[in-house]
Amino acid sequence: MRIQKTSQLITMFIVVLSLLTIGCAIWSRYYRIIQESIFEQRRLMFNSTEQLARGSDRLTAAVRAYAVTGERHHYDAFQKELMVDRNRDIAVEGLRQIGLTPLEQQLINTAKLNSDNLVRLENQALAAVASNDLARATQLVYGREYETAKAAIMDPIAECRRVLEQRLTTQAMALAGRARLLTNIALVFLILNAGAMTGALLMFYRRRVVNPLAQLNRNLRDLLAKKSEARVEYQEDASEIGELARSMESYRISVEEAERQRWVKTRAVDMSESLQGVEQGGCIWLESEPGRGSTFYFTVWLGIGAAASAKVVPERLSKLRVLVVDDNPAAREILQEPLSTIVCHVDAVGSGMEAITAIQKQDSSAPYDLIFMDWRMPGMDGFQATGKIRADGRFKTMPIVAMTAHATIEERRRCLAAGMNEHVSKPIDPGLLFETVGRFYQTPSESPPQANERPQVPQNDEALPDVPGLDTFDGLSRVGKNRKLYLKLLRQFVEQQGPAGEQIASALVSDDNSGAERLAHTLKGVAANLGARTVQTAAGALEKAIRERAPAEQIKSAQEQLRKSSQNYAFEECQVLVNQALQNGSMTL
Repeated sequence: MRIQKTSQLITMFIVVLSLLTIGCAIWSRYYRIIQESIFEQRRLMFNSTEQLARGSDRLTAAVRAYAVTGERHHYDAFQKELMVDRNRDIAVEGLRQIGLTPLEQQLINTAKLNSDNLVRLENQALAAVASNDLARATQLVYGREYETAKAAIMDPIAECRRVLEQRLTTQAMALAGRARLLTNIALVFLILNAGAMTGALLMFYRRRVVNPLAQLNRNLRDLLAKKSEARVEYQEDASEIGELARSMESYRISVEEAERQRWVKTRAVDMSESLQGVEQGGCIWLESEPGRGSTFYFTVWLGIGAAASAKVVPERLSKLRVLVVDDNPAAREILQEPLSTIVCHVDAVGSGMEAITAIQKQDSSAPYDLIFMDWRMPGMDGFQATGKIRADGRFKTMPIVAMTAHATIEERRRCLAAGMNEHVSKPIDPGLLFETVGRFYQTPSESPPQANERPQVPQNDEALPDVPGLDTFDGLSRVGKNRKLYLKLLRQFVEQQGPAGEQIASALVSDDNSGAERLAHTLKGVAANLGARTVQTAAGALEKAIRERAPAEQIKSAQEQLRKSSQNYAFEECQVLVNQALQNGSMTL
């Protein structure tokens, strides 16, 4: 995953957790404030009910004292409480401001009404005192009717106080519970936030950013120091780190290419000086392609030499056992032919899994001395197969030579990194094949190598006709000049690869790009081995266009070019050669 996108997701996750934490904390604080407000209302309720009862008691005490003594100051105290202090009215108003329920409001109204009835009895007692009838006044304020009226005031006040206390306490406890729950949730979000930040720092930024950058810095120092084992890691990473690593690798390759070019120019000058003594009339030049290497050419006038002798093969090579791994049957057969002229035994399999089975089967009886492994095969490819082979301690030193489509430095490094010993590019030149076999087979315990003349494959000296787009000389050279085998392979080429263009088109219509690319790759490889240059070039261009996800117009153009090259040259001409061979008896079906 891209580092920038992952970083955005992590940041978004942390921001969301932070917002949730802050939100829960704010709501918790809000409930706490409401809870405090309810407790304040509860306190006011207690004060108001006490004030209501206290106001009624003051009126009662003043009127009873006035009824008994007749003293004027008791009358003034009664009037002051009733008209000035007005504790009963203030208490009722305070209770109403709290926000009473209908039941609570009814109880307060009942207490107020009963208080007004009590005031009526008290006014009668005041009137009796004014007429000097203290006995009646005393009877009125201490009688049963007065006590009943007094109780009718206090009972509703006590009930209202109980109901209010219960309601406010319940609300306060509920708000406290909500606030406590939100506080706990905020704490959980805070812990998750801290864990996310710690995990992001340790597991993501350290593992995906800090450590790779530190490693790339070390790789860069090794490259600058020109260490032989220096390599740029993380090239397979799909993130920005991988892009940086691939850019460093591309720069390293360009630097190596520049150094190689300087080396080539120096060697060209040396060769030119060395050829100065050759008879005049020749010339020297070179062709160089970035990523593929340089080729030196020169022409000289030489005398006629003696006839070439049969191929001489060192005796030690004649005892070799070689395994060829390639999913293309034609490629396997083409490689088997020249190998069979220089080694003892050649086996061929068509997949990485079959190669592992063959190696394990032959380990105890007659182990293989060398393996030629195609790097690109369906299912288990050459890299995966090599990894499985190297994982077995018995085969850690077994020579494995990769067969790739291109001879680039990058491909060679990939092959070496996968555990292979060397790589050769297809189509494989027989001379290079012979040199590779001799280079990777060394047996210290063997006696000094002795020359051993191997029998040559019977040749038909009848020359093949020139075919436009088909290099028969090159194709014959890759099968050890075995004309019969070459014609057989041409027939297989026509039969098996003739429908390749239609198969590729069908795969592209079905959005099977990998299948279409594999078909084009196979066609290119077989055509290259047989010398069908026009088909090889067209198939290679189509394979590249499919692999690089080129525009549809470019892919269609490449398909059309392949169709033209197939129809106009190779397939029809190959069929003509095969028919001629069948007619003159040089091959049979």
